[in-house]
Amino acid sequence: MSEGPRNLRADTALTPDPTVAGRFHADIPDNWKVVYVFGGVTMYTALRAMQEALGRPELTLVTANAIFLAPVPPGPVTIDVEVLRDGRTASQVAADLRVDGRVALRAHGV
Repeated sequence: MSEGPRNLRADTALTPDPTVAGRFHADIPDNWKVVYVFGGVTMYTALRAMQEALGRPELTLVTANAIFLAPVPPGPVTIDVEVLRDGRTASQVAADLRVDGRVALRAHGV
């Protein structure tokens, strides 16, 4: 039996893919599921990857949205990030969170 959520930041740690720019990997543990992983956890993981890929810690997330396309089981996920626009005071970023190569969540942030 799962012992329950612990530390969201630690449990969604990202590893950059050394061969593909803008790609990150994470391994979401069983602790974050009821039947599948909570949607907020998958969105948080995508937003973290977007922030990491942008590399602009001085910018604060103003708004974000996500389209949940498929359930995400616990385990490995891949996040592909695209910086759509990187402006002086604002940027737009998109990410696809994939499970087994299929897009399960698409997120956009400003």
